[in-house]
Amino acid sequence: VGVADYLLSEEGKEDAKRITEFYWEHHVKGNYLMFTGRETDEGPYKTLNESYHLFLRLRQSGIRAHSYV
Repeated sequence: VGVADYLLSEEGKEDAKRITEFYWEHHVKGNYLMFTGRETDEGPYKTLNESYHLFLRLRQSGIRAHSYV
């Protein structure tokens, strides 16, 4: 999550301007598509809804963000 949060922060705005495409495999808790045992409690984004919201924020900032959630 560190890179995504950094790109959305004030500190990372200049770096975010250089990124046009961003792929990220984001493991979340409660994803019905994920195999048992691959769920995680780590990081601030734990639900599928929170993950989609994070990717929405990346897209709204101009980064074409794609996930494997």
